[in-house]
Amino acid sequence: MMKHANMSESIRYLLSNEAFMTVTLLDGFVIAEINGRKATRYAHWDNQIPKFASHLRTWAKQEY
Repeated sequence: MMKHANMSESIRYLLSNEAFMTVTLLDGFVIAEINGRKATRYAHWDNQIPKFASHLRTWAKQEY
């Protein structure tokens, strides 16, 4: 993720912890099917989406 952002290695090292925490938080928005019910992992766990989700924005379009 940070390698493609053309950051120097020293900056990547400083930001790596924050990047891992962010990726872990966003991973909870992956849709999973449990007992025939499809929902995000957050919804399966707590039946609601975290409050920080309202602050998320799409900032880049990635094409495959």
